[in-house]
Amino acid sequence: MRNCPICAHASAEPWLLVPDIVTSSPSRGAYELFRCRDCDYGFVDPRPTPEEARGFYPDNYYTHAPNGRPAGGRLPFPDRLLHNLAWRFDRSVPMTDALGRYCAGRPRVCDIGCGSGKLLGLMRDAGADVVGVEIDEKARNTARSLGLEVYAGTAEQLPPEVEPGTFDLVWMCHVLEHCIDPVAGLASVSGLLKPSGRLVVEVPNNECLGMQRSGIAWRWLDVPRHLNFFTRKSLTGVCRLAGLEVETVEFSGYGRQFHPVWAAAEERLRLAFAAANAAASTGASTRGVGAPSRWSLLLATAGAQAGRKYDSVRVTVRRPA
Repeated sequence: MRNCPICAHASAEPWLLVPDIVTSSPSRGAYELFRCRDCDYGFVDPRPTPEEARGFYPDNYYTHAPNGRPAGGRLPFPDRLLHNLAWRFDRSVPMTDALGRYCAGRPRVCDIGCGSGKLLGLMRDAGADVVGVEIDEKARNTARSLGLEVYAGTAEQLPPEVEPGTFDLVWMCHVLEHCIDPVAGLASVSGLLKPSGRLVVEVPNNECLGMQRSGIAWRWLDVPRHLNFFTRKSLTGVCRLAGLEVETVEFSGYGRQFHPVWAAAEERLRLAFAAANAAASTGASTRGVGAPSRWSLLLATAGAQAGRKYDSVRVTVRRPA
């Protein structure tokens, strides 16, 4: 049992043991994940140094690509039927809705961890004055090639070009799970907001049934690039610990869990984990090596509560008045 870094209770117990099959670094072996029974926060322990964390990202990491849409021809009928049914049950709230909800005129928006600039470009096209922050040089170059203003930095160490107190809206879309210190990252980023500004944070939802069924092969687990593992409860808790007021909690990401590209990615992960465990005897968890049925997942989740259904959870927060 460990002390939880978020709620400080001695209630964090071993959860998963996961090898890194992306960078295949033999020096660390498998990474141990703990999960707090009180606040639901999951975390890698011990924490990596910033230098170690930078080495976790391969040259072909997905943030380098200008467009994440998979190529391919027409899907077979069973796949089209499954995907169509899933999208009909999808009530995801688009992240860009926050622009119309909280901003008027030409808002000033900052995207922390903007990657190759896909979301940043959408916000610019919607009429916002946008600035991005991204640690990865290749991803920055891709974003800049799209005419976007992007600076080198992280949530914990913001670039000097990004001025505090000047933004109507700040976004962290699938970024907080990468932070070595998520509380420090949130506190730092919230300093960019105007007094009336909002911070929108979206992360993988680790209480969803898709994660529970796929285990270590869940596509959003991605250890050790992901160091923090949130549920609705732990995400709101870490925001409050950073001194922020939670205004809304929303969910997104349902239909994509049933696309063949998602299923194929998880199958590759299952095979890679099975091979890694057999070759190295790492003792890593074998949870998720078996392939769950996407049809049974649809039946289990179509009418489920949002926390069990969607693969991502999102909060909108503000600094106290």
